[in-house]
Amino acid sequence: MDQTNQGDSSTWVVNRGFVTQSNATNLLVRDTVFYSLRQPAYLNPGATGVIMNNVTFNTRGFVVDQALFEFSSNSWGIPENAVDIALLAGTTTGVPYDPLRALQTNNSDATISDQR
Repeated sequence: MDQTNQGDSSTWVVNRGFVTQSNATNLLVRDTVFYSLRQPAYLNPGATGVIMNNVTFNTRGFVVDQALFEFSSNSWGIPENAVDIALLAGTTTGVPYDPLRALQTNNSDATISDQR
């Protein structure tokens, strides 16, 4: 673990597994382990893709900022994330994020922060 990222994750240095460019398309993130990061990913407006079969733990969760990503078969380890997926204001309603229960079920009972 990065020595700067200990204790309450809200005070951590902002480091991320990846950040999309706005309007990046068809990104595939598969079979990756994300841990002890502020966020596994920040998905910028207009970006699209699939995030599947990943394991994420000890982060503040994936941040979806007006991006369109299908989340499928992801799982969450210990220590748990602050949230698993955060849907920020302005992010679309409907497919692929709604119904929220389906998003949770298809991703190992993910914890969703719906700020839309």
